[in-house]
Amino acid sequence: MLPADNEELGFDNMKILAGIKKPDERNKAQDAIKQGKSPDSVIAMMKKKAEKVDPRQKLEKEKARLTKTIDELKTRLEYVEESLANL
Repeated sequence: MLPADNEELGFDNMKILAGIKKPDERNKAQDAIKQGKSPDSVIAMMKKKAEKVDPRQKLEKEKARLTKTIDELKTRLEYVEESLANL
């Protein structure tokens, strides 16, 4: 059974809200649903907010990911070269 203050949301809307990790964003989505917005529009609203990421931060994150991948591939290449030399 749902808490009394969330009974009007319904099961499907509660599933949507449960998937939102940040409490402040969850509260905004809950308010939008209570104001009569459709579940699809609430999902779209949350996706738009997720897309507003700082370009610098995004590039720094990608750089770190690529650097890690390159290091792992170098290690793997050394292993393969050593294996070939031993054959």
